[in-house]
Amino acid sequence: MKLYNMAELSRNAKSVVESVTTDGSAVITSNGTPKTLMLNIEGSDLAQLISLARRMLLEQAITTTQIESAKRGMDQLSLDEINALIADARAAACS
Repeated sequence: MKLYNMAELSRNAKSVVESVTTDGSAVITSNGTPKTLMLNIEGSDLAQLISLARRMLLEQAITTTQIESAKRGMDQLSLDEINALIADARAAACS
């Protein structure tokens, strides 16, 4: 998979798209950090791909939240402790 920075994409958008069409994918970076994944979707059902991408991002968000919760020990809470936290959050939201 090829990497392109934002400046390369701005200067050579057509060649980047051609590369993605040929190679299947590319990553766009900003200051060395991956920001966007480009995929060749030619011949695919666009609505189905969008739905799949949204599910993938949702799954990634859930997994990240689970990992962060476990790091904070939140996976060890009892049901009573969880219910108390929910009640506190609801009370704070109402005030």
